[in-house]
Amino acid sequence: MSHRSPRSLVALVTALAGLGVVIPVANEAAHAFAAAPPDVPVEQGFLATDGADAWLAQHPDSAYSPFGILVDYRDGIGEGAIAAVRDSAGVTLARTYPSLGDMELVETSASHLDVALTLLSSDPDVVSARHDTAVHDERTAVQPLAAAVDPAAANQWEHGAFPGMNLGTNHGVASVIVAVIDDGIDLTHPDLIDAIWTNPGEVAGNGIDDDRNGYVDDVHGWDFANNDNNPTSVGGHGVHTAGTIGAVAGNGIGVAGVAAGVTIMPLRFIGDARSGLTSDALAALNYSVAQRVRISSNSWGGSTADASLRSGITAAGAAGQLFVAAAGNSTQNIDITPAYPAAFTMTNLISVASSNSTGGLSTFSNFGVTGVDLAAPGEPIYSTYLNGGYQWMAGTSMATPQVAGAAAVLLSAYPTLTVAQLRTALLTSVHKAAAFTGKVATGGALDVTAALATAATMVNPMPAIVTVPATTTPATTTPADTSTPPSTAPATTAPATTTPATTTPATTAPPTTTPVTRTQRVLSPNTTTRLWNGTTVTLRWQGTGSGTVTVRVVNTLTGVASTIGTGKPVTGSLAWKVNVAPGRYLVQVSNGAVIDRSDAAAFIYSHIPGATAPGAPSVSVASATGGTAHIVTRFSAATGGAAKALVTTTCRRAGSPTKVAYSTSGNVTFTGLMPHTTYSCSSTVTNAAGLTSAASVARSIVIA
Repeated sequence: MSHRSPRSLVALVTALAGLGVVIPVANEAAHAFAAAPPDVPVEQGFLATDGADAWLAQHPDSAYSPFGILVDYRDGIGEGAIAAVRDSAGVTLARTYPSLGDMELVETSASHLDVALTLLSSDPDVVSARHDTAVHDERTAVQPLAAAVDPAAANQWEHGAFPGMNLGTNHGVASVIVAVIDDGIDLTHPDLIDAIWTNPGEVAGNGIDDDRNGYVDDVHGWDFANNDNNPTSVGGHGVHTAGTIGAVAGNGIGVAGVAAGVTIMPLRFIGDARSGLTSDALAALNYSVAQRVRISSNSWGGSTADASLRSGITAAGAAGQLFVAAAGNSTQNIDITPAYPAAFTMTNLISVASSNSTGGLSTFSNFGVTGVDLAAPGEPIYSTYLNGGYQWMAGTSMATPQVAGAAAVLLSAYPTLTVAQLRTALLTSVHKAAAFTGKVATGGALDVTAALATAATMVNPMPAIVTVPATTTPATTTPADTSTPPSTAPATTAPATTTPATTTPATTAPPTTTPVTRTQRVLSPNTTTRLWNGTTVTLRWQGTGSGTVTVRVVNTLTGVASTIGTGKPVTGSLAWKVNVAPGRYLVQVSNGAVIDRSDAAAFIYSHIPGATAPGAPSVSVASATGGTAHIVTRFSAATGGAAKALVTTTCRRAGSPTKVAYSTSGNVTFTGLMPHTTYSCSSTVTNAAGLTSAASVARSIVIA
């Protein structure tokens, strides 16, 4: 299918109907197309994204999407050459993964899929071209619901010494973020709500892509299965894994996570039928890498050695992310019958088997002395569940977040650990046991306390990790349930631990050459990025090395930088009385060698008594050709009695992240748009008082 031939909605419905698909109305884009007249063109990329998700929802056992191909190009290939490859294969671009290298999802029809795969695979500019395969979560049957609904620390046998993971009293810190790439989360669960990531660069509910990352109102992550900002779980799988990692400790309710105190980033790509597409998993991974997340928990897998998934995980490792994967529940040796991504052997991946409460390998667990790295408690595990509840569950899905949580504990104690050091510390400190000899590469099971001691020998320790005394988590009675683990391994048997000392000498680097490594930089309070002149906020930053830094705020539209602090320590804070021209700003920290900006955008306005909101502007198109559109926003010179601060222009197409541009003039240019594709564009105007107009009437723009 060439992009020279536009499809109609009738063509889309016919294509899906021919494959026996009932199209679910899953998100705003699907709503819009379901309500559109039959002759409205379906926008490029819709079939490989929303259409493919619709197909998978109706056919959860499908091996792959009939509409998409994942293509990995050779390094250094230009956009012109890539476009030529697509043209020769008769496919169109559906999605890119800019944080994961030269790879993309291309779209075709079911009838042309095999031909396109052959043409792409034989092209010298293509490293690999594979089906967009389906993957599934790795859990066994849900155990019966436990009777206890109150504090349940005694149910968490896995926190104790072997056969548990020897957690002790070590927990995590909020600056460490763990991406849970799964089927979503319960955003209002009382044991998770204080642990869920909030995007510091996004203003909730304003319909604007404030941080310009391509996702509108992604306040608490993203749902890549439905392409919306609500990563809420239907099946409860991701809720359970998230609780295992980061359920809040000491709050008088429920359970405590392995790394209680860390931040959980929910990224949903597995749909309601427990299946998801590799392209959506890669989009979630791409999102986490773009947000500089250091650890991801991946309790899912399939049987296909997808080259694009391999490349994506490798790219994540190059960006500093540890990828923890479930080995699978098929009772098979994955050295012989591989399961992926667990069977990949890249240096930033840890593959996890499941152990039980008696210290053996779970009967359902996959194994392999090459493909599986270690075992961790996975049978049965008590954790958070749907509707604010709790549940026993079993599977390598449950073991995987134990290891991801353990990695977060180590990173909380020692923020400068590299991904290689993090992996080495976890794998060289396992508890050896005969049950795992010849079954996993290390011959052992997770031991958090030993891993902390190993990590301490690798780096100069940062301040001690947060400790939560055992007495702050109320005890409970173990439920009289057949799936309850035996009392031979109670959580209370875990020995107390202290942060081990190190013999590694401190290193002092020259102040003018030591990079400021960003591990945390937020505006405080970080629940909003709408600030007012005349108020005082605290800017915080954290880095490595020695010497001093200069702190500036930079107007992202004009490039004007205002110095607000000099001679500050590499890790520090600054109370700043806001006093700049209204507009959009980033924080900039420089030590002379590098400049590191925060990911959080601050919209700064002035309090102007009696100001009113501007009237709705109008949008016109100066030109739209060759993947570039010049959009002009016209508005009244009188903007509510105060000078304008910001014009926000938004262009959307179905199946793709929204494009957003900011300006003061109203004139913006969008590049990288899809030729022969329709976009819907509109604008709002915000005045210096922070009051925003209604959106302009949306204008449909066809890119020539």
